[in-house]
Parts: sequence; structure tokens; C-alpha cells
Amino acid sequence: MDVSEIDLDLNRTGPPRKKRRPALACEQCRRKKIKCDRQSPCRPCTKTNEACDYVSENRQLSNTAPFEASETRFSVFEQDPQRQMVSATTISDAPPIPASASIVPLDGAYNGSDSANLASFSDQLMVPIGLELAPMVEQLEIDERLSSLFESSTEFATPNVEAHAVPNLSSCGAFFKTRFYGLSHWMNFAYQTPEVLSAIRAFDVDGSRHGYVTFARCKEVGKSIKSQRSIIVEPPPNALHEMIPSRPVATRLVQAYLRTFQTILGILYVPCFSDNYNAFWENGKSSSDTFCITLLLVMSIGSIFCPYETGISRETALQWLSEASMWSNSPKRKKRLNIDGLRIHCLLLLARQVRSIDADTAWVSTGTLLRMAMHIGLHIDPKHLPSFHSMSMHEAESRRRLWATVLELEVQSSMDGGCLPSLSQEENDCSPPLNIDDAALVGKNASESIVSKPLNQFTQSSIQILLMKSINIRLKIASFINSLRRQDSFKEANALSAELSAALTNCSAAIETYCMSSAPPTPFQRGTLHLFLHRFLLSLHHPFAIKSFSDPAFRCSSKICRDTSLSFFSNLTQSGDDDFYRLRLSGSGLFRNVYTQASLYMCSELTNGFAMKEMRQAVEQYIELAAARIRAGETNVRCYVLMSCLLSLSEARRTGTPTGPSVFYKLKESLEAGYSLLKAQLNGQGSANSEPSEAASGFAVVEEDLGWSQWNDTSA
Repeated sequence: MDVSEIDLDLNRTGPPRKKRRPALACEQCRRKKIKCDRQSPCRPCTKTNEACDYVSENRQLSNTAPFEASETRFSVFEQDPQRQMVSATTISDAPPIPASASIVPLDGAYNGSDSANLASFSDQLMVPIGLELAPMVEQLEIDERLSSLFESSTEFATPNVEAHAVPNLSSCGAFFKTRFYGLSHWMNFAYQTPEVLSAIRAFDVDGSRHGYVTFARCKEVGKSIKSQRSIIVEPPPNALHEMIPSRPVATRLVQAYLRTFQTILGILYVPCFSDNYNAFWENGKSSSDTFCITLLLVMSIGSIFCPYETGISRETALQWLSEASMWSNSPKRKKRLNIDGLRIHCLLLLARQVRSIDADTAWVSTGTLLRMAMHIGLHIDPKHLPSFHSMSMHEAESRRRLWATVLELEVQSSMDGGCLPSLSQEENDCSPPLNIDDAALVGKNASESIVSKPLNQFTQSSIQILLMKSINIRLKIASFINSLRRQDSFKEANALSAELSAALTNCSAAIETYCMSSAPPTPFQRGTLHLFLHRFLLSLHHPFAIKSFSDPAFRCSSKICRDTSLSFFSNLTQSGDDDFYRLRLSGSGLFRNVYTQASLYMCSELTNGFAMKEMRQAVEQYIELAAARIRAGETNVRCYVLMSCLLSLSEARRTGTPTGPSVFYKLKESLEAGYSLLKAQLNGQGSANSEPSEAASGFAVVEEDLGWSQWNDTSA
């Protein structure tokens, strides 16, 4: 029987209602209220590629029609999304369910004895409390009956396996909303929790009938927020320089970029950029469009690290990004196929990641970036170019640094999108950057010999050199994880893991040495480097770590995943002034997905009986971060809700309490909390989108030249 058919009249008296005649249509056609031809499977279910289930007269599940598990629809967070598994091997059919088993279907059928018990329970409640509390009792009965459905959907033995197929661990990825995601994508981590996903799907179907907050309602508010943002963004001015804020504000934003991502990726040549910046203000904001676009992107990235000091709103930063994107994609692209155009493309990709703008399609854009870089020969070392002797030293070094940046963006985006890297290590002929500061390159010719500093001495390019040392093994791992023809070779995975672990050991030793210098790496540099490198260990071992729950032979992979996941949360600060925390608050792509993957894996450990206080605290920390991200502007509550339910499920299993009611009430509570956060965000939108004055920004006008050292965080 469907949940909507439950009689909620607690005061009903008289003879029982006449028993309804048995339903002959399948469950799917009954739910959709369409005609069923009573075949197995029926024609409507065949057309929609759904499992065709029939319920017998005694309201127990009967055998379902045969179907291919690889063609199963798998709903996760929204109404009927398609999720098809692409598997290297055929998923075996689910074992038949014995007729004697008392199983409650996920779509709302329930056992008659359960109904009698609930009715009896309601009658006992109504005697002492009085008629004035009848509405409260009625609501409690709805909750009780819905939670009984979740009791059946959150136990390992009872989910409808054929209607919600559990992904095969030998699969190479999944389709979701017409997109293919390889194993490195975070959704493949979420699909290892079918019990909670089934409960979420049932809640979206049944909860909406009783006025509960569902994902659909949260999604409607999210769409309203996005629509409101598009209204707030004003049309761009006629000239690019009119979009640049006042000099004190721009200076603070530029310095925020220089102390963070410039020290990681080295996109700009800082002395040249400094000269152009000073000339821009001295000449009355008169400069080329190329420099203006570069400055807009640099300020957009820097704005996430000082939003309160500068007063630059999210809408203003998005307007800068929009203008830069239109400029980059204009018909004059051929003229911009040079070093400056490549810098703008790198900054645009990075700005999209840190501002959560179309980060899911970053892999498509990095493919264009990679081809641009190869088209101008960045993959060839400058000393092999015919123009090497006439090239300045900073131009030659800029080519090496930009190629290292392109490779890093490519391998990271391939992991985020679950796709193959567009380049192999054999196609790379460019040497790593020299271990020197930018100031050492001023006025030097490429043919002049410049001695690189020892690798144990920290410079402005040291972090990028450490990343380049492991780029080849990380490209191999990304290809191994996301290949369509991959084999579940535990031996090969361990070999790749050993090679990466050796590189990580050398990297950790170098960082310890750098920390003893007079200008040690900042927490932002250490945290970003750890994030860029260690995520590959987690994705590499995850398919085997999941198998360790049933096969002890893979316990070494589970330990690696456990330690790696905990390491992402071990040294994170919750200070609002911390650059790395602000990046995790507003960023998407790897700045969000890696923490989601780590939390999902720790939840799988907790729900399978591995009780560890540190893991529980780390998941709670992620839930707090997810709520803070919604307050900061994110419009999706799925990760916040999913992680809350998984933590509740693990706690219920640890304490031995019923899992169904625990998951149901936590799902209801987290959806209401997420909905409230979205509504507050919607009501408070657009309050700070004007350009701040010098007084409002908290610092005075700067008259003298600034120190452009990447370590200088002061504003004059």
C-alpha cells in the first residue's frame, strides 16, 4: 500500500473498511498512474528502462521481471536522475527473495501487522493526552509510519536490490545526468552507500506528500538564488578600466593573490606585472585590454581571501569573470595565442574553480588550454627552440613555469571530472622551473648562465618544482583510475602507490627543510601542496579499500585511505582569517570534492563497524564546513544532508539502536536546516554589491610603490 493511502483519521470508529481488490498493475505504473499491460516486464517500464515490480495480494514482494543490472536507473539526490553503470564485467543478477521473508518495499508498501501495531499505539496515546493534541499525534504517526519504511531501506538484508542496483566495484565509472564520471569522481564514493541513498529517494517520494522539506524544495530555492544573482549583476561598462576598483582596494586584492596561488602555480612574472600595474595607475588607468583582463582575474581570485577588508561582493567578482570569459572567447582568439593569452586562460580556469563557476566542466576547458600551450611549443624546453639565444631569461623561465602550471591544471581537472588526462608523460620535453626567485631573472638573457639555488633552499618556485617532480606518476595514476579498459589489478595499484609514496616522502622531507628557513612556507602553501598530491592516494586505493570490508586481503588499502582521509582534516584551522579555510569555503572542484571523498570514505568505515573517534570528529568537521559553505553562497545541500544521514546511520549501528528512525529523523532535520540556510541566503542577497570607499575598506590611499614580494602581506 502506498504511504498516501494510509488512513490518518485516529478517531475513526465503526466497522473496518472493505478490503480493496488486488492491484494487477506493476508498482511503477501504479505510482505514475498510467496503463500497464501486465507483462513482465511491462511496456512502460521497458521504455523507461526501469525495474518492473509486481506486488502480490498479501502485500509481499514477488519475483521481479528480469533485467540487465547495467541498465538500472539509480536515483540519488534529485527526482529520477539516470545513473547507469559502465562495467568491465557483467553484474550478476540479484538472488531471489524468499516468499516467506517479511520485506517492506521502498515505495510505500507495508505489512498489515505493522499497521495494526501502529493503530494500537495511537489508541494508547489518545486516551491520556486529550483531543486537543490530536494534530500532534497525527503528525507523530506519519513520522512513525514513514520511519518504518526507512527501517527496511537502511538494513543490508532488506533493500530492493533490483530496483536500486549497488554499483559493481569492477566498474569503471557511472553516467549521471548524461555525463560520464570515472572512478576518481566523488560520486563514485557516494554510490557505496546504497542504504542511505535508497532512504533519500523514498523520502523525496513519500515525504513531499506530507509537507516535509525535500530536495526538490531546496532545489527550487537554489534556483531562485541563482536567478536573483543574474538580476543583480549589472551590464559591463564600455571600457574595461572602468571595472577596476580604487587603487587601495585593487592593491589589497592583488596582494592576496600574490601570497597564495602565485606561490603555488607561478602564472605571472611578478616584476613585469608590477611595472604594468604601477604604470596603469600613473597613466590614469590607461593600459591595454590584455593587462586589464589579467588584473580583473587576479583580483577575482584574490577577493575570496579578503572579502570583508575590501567589500568586493560575489556578484562583482562574477561580473569580472564574465567579462574576462567573453574577451577570451571573442573572434580575435588567434591574436591572443601567445604567452599573455595563455596566462589569462590559466587565471580564468583557476578563478572558476575558486569561485565555484562551472567547475564540473573544468576538464573540457583544460583540454583547450593544453592544446594552446602545445601549439605555441611550451611542451618543448626553451633551449631547444630556434629563438632561444634571442630570448630573455624571464621569458624562457616563464615558459617552463607556465607549462608546469598547464600540466598541474590538467591532471587535477582529470581527477575532478573522472576523465583521462589528455597528455602522457612521454609527450613532455620541458625541464622543470629553476629554483630561483623572480628578481634573479631581471635583465638577464636566456643564453647567460644562471646558477639555480640548491633544492633545499626555499624560493618562489620551490612549491612548483615539488609538484613537477611527481607529475609523471600522477598522470599514470589518473590514467589507471579512469581508463575504460582498466583491470582491477591490485598489484599494479600497489606499484603505482609505492612510486607515489616515495615522491611524497621526498616532498615531506623538503618541506621540513624549508620550514627551518627564515621565510618558511605559509600554511596555505603547505595545505595546498598536501591537497594536490595526497588526493591521488585516496582515489587509487578506494576501490580496493571498499572490498576490504569483506576481504581482509585488501586491508592495506583501507589503512591508506583511512590515514589519507584523516590527514586532510588533521591540521585545518577554523579561523575566518585563514586563507586556506576561505578557499575551502568558496572553492569548488578539488578544493571541495577531495574533502567530500575523504568524508564519504570515513563514513563507510564507520557504518561498517570501524569505530574511531578521529574519523567521527573529521566527518562532523566536514558537516560544519558544508553548512558554512551554504551560508557563504553555495546553493546545493546534497553533501550536507548525505553526510549527516551517514553519520547518523553509523551512530545507530554503533549503539545498537534502530537505524530506520535514526536515518529518517536526521534526514528530515538536515533538510529543514539546509532549507533554512538557503532561505536566509535568498532573503539576504544583494546587500553588498557596491564598490567600497577607502574608508569602508579599512585602509588609506597608497601613494608610494608597494613591495611586491610574495611574502609581503601588508598594505601600506
